[in-house]
Amino acid sequence: MMGWRARLGFLVPPGNPTVESEMMQLAPAGVSLHFSRLVASGPTGTHEGQEERNRSYLEHIGESTALLAMVKPDVMVLAHTASSYTLTPEAEAQLLADLAARSQSQLITAAGAVKQALRHLGVQRVALATPYAE
Repeated sequence: MMGWRARLGFLVPPGNPTVESEMMQLAPAGVSLHFSRLVASGPTGTHEGQEERNRSYLEHIGESTALLAMVKPDVMVLAHTASSYTLTPEAEAQLLADLAARSQSQLITAAGAVKQALRHLGVQRVALATPYAE
């Protein structure tokens, strides 16, 4: 039976080509994966218009979450790190709580999952590299 261990849902930006394929490679047997795109317009893959796209994702996230909630995932992942640094930590926590209440699913963010993993591992210092020239 599909999803007998868990159903995972992912809210993905429209221009992201990697989340689905990466998660499909990582998912163990018995875990079903479900995806919904966040709502935004304009060019993707560029810094130009990024703040506007971030605002659009957040303005319409309830719609994307409601669509994904129809498959009743156990956990939903907001697979868009920019949402975490667009919002304050308090605003992000409130957004996740609101979406969880409406969707009847646990919600986490990609950045929040990394933060929890680093805390669990006792990491004190982090070095970060980025492919961006700016």
